[in-house]
Amino acid sequence: ALYAASSLRLWTQTMAEAFLSEPGAVEAKRIERVVLETGTHPQHEDHFEVKTKDFTAQYAQLYCMRLKELRSVLERRAGECWGSAGSGPNREGEVAVTPRILQVHIGKPTVIVGTLFKEMALRPDLIEHYTQQRGIIGPPPKGKFISDTDHLVLEDEGARIKLILPTGTDGCDATPAVPSSAMERLCVDELVTGMTVALKGQENVDGEFEVEDIMFCGASHSSPADNLLIPSSSSARITSR
Repeated sequence: ALYAASSLRLWTQTMAEAFLSEPGAVEAKRIERVVLETGTHPQHEDHFEVKTKDFTAQYAQLYCMRLKELRSVLERRAGECWGSAGSGPNREGEVAVTPRILQVHIGKPTVIVGTLFKEMALRPDLIEHYTQQRGIIGPPPKGKFISDTDHLVLEDEGARIKLILPTGTDGCDATPAVPSSAMERLCVDELVTGMTVALKGQENVDGEFEVEDIMFCGASHSSPADNLLIPSSSSARITSR
């Protein structure tokens, strides 16, 4: 122990003198840089390289399953907020939930549930990727994927319908035309493909759905911490070395 303490004290004194001395007073140790030749070090990126291109794995099934699971949640929340307790007739002034987009009637206020899809003209498509694979000269690369022509579409298991947002909400910096906390996010730039939502509005003569309000699913309910009790038969042991 005495020898270790002496060695530590000597090392500390040496390091202190080195740090506190003037530059160049202590000869610095030169570290030689080791340069590896190409191919001498192990290659591990092969595991992440895509060997075959498979375009069969799509998100359609995931979107359908998500819509199936969340439809009842959104219909219940829409009933609590907009007075549409479910499909069928409602009292005067209330809005009913239309089960499918194909059943929406022109000029009739309603609530529809579906999955958002954002149409983006600058987004890369499969045809461009195919032409590049075949060596065909395609259009020049795009600097961005968003544009002023982007718009939203709502789709369910049987159809899709183009969405027309309220005037003043196409840009996120604009003031929402309809006062609502959710309406603050009702703009093209804030919404993405794959979101399951409920929309309140009506279809116009052009076959487009004029949106008045939007509702999100929200976070799922979690179990209270008080219910997460450890069984009496279980035990915990803390050890130290």
